Amino acid sequence: MPKTERRTTIAILFALASVAPCALAQSVSISIDGNVTSQSGPNASASFSLIAPILPHPDGSSGSGEMRVSATATYGHLTTSASASGTLDYGILSGGVTSSASFSDWVTINNPTLTGTTGAAIGWFHLIYNLSELPPGVGGSFAVDRFAGASVSISGDGYAEIRSEFIEGNNYNQLVPVAFTFEYGTPFLLTATAGTNADIVFEGGLLSAEAWAEIPGSLSWGGMTDLEPGSTVNGVIDWSQPYIPAPSTLPALGLVSLAAGRRRRTPIRPSV
Repeated sequence: MPKTERRTTIAILFALASVAPCALAQSVSISIDGNVTSQSGPNASASFSLIAPILPHPDGSSGSGEMRVSATATYGHLTTSASASGTLDYGILSGGVTSSASFSDWVTINNPTLTGTTGAAIGWFHLIYNLSELPPGVGGSFAVDRFAGASVSISGDGYAEIRSEFIEGNNYNQLVPVAFTFEYGTPFLLTATAGTNADIVFEGGLLSAEAWAEIPGSLSWGGMTDLEPGSTVNGVIDWSQPYIPAPSTLPALGLVSLAAGRRRRTPIRPSV
């Protein structure tokens, strides 16, 4: 899957999550060189992980590499990770991975003195991602691409999206506010989605080159502020409070091996 298609897929996931997601569900989707695996389920945590080798090119290229991708989703917390690394002796070597995760819930804010009236509040989410620095190449050329992003939608009119390509620097660690309105006593939808991808391409002749890209990231719910006194927030969890992981309920990652196909990507950037 080319880089543009990969990012388009993540963007579509963002759009679907903010318009018509499945309520009361978490889902994860991961792919290695276009081989997609996904899981979802109501009222349960969802997690998945894949590891696959970068296969030699049939033209007789010499080299090896590995791609890793994982995603976990539970109410209030998402993690996604994508990395690709390898060493090329000669020829062409390439690989790419994508991961995404989401949760959604129907939420009701109640207040005995305000039922049926319109209220306003702020929801918060804590987003962390780290993008790899571009490594030096040796005697060849390489291209490395990495992306991280997340979005939160609340009650139809509250929306925030953070994408690494629009933010300077390789690290992000911020609380992000999402202002929204609602009707007391009427359920509304809260949805969050996160996604990452990593791609590498090596090309050289009778030389060696090495490159890598790694994108671990997480999105955690940070609670609600500006609620009127006496208000309560009902959902699968209490969304008025920040997410706190319970050690006994942390999801365990499954592990599946998947043979990856290969393809050539462009453009190639000369190493320095």
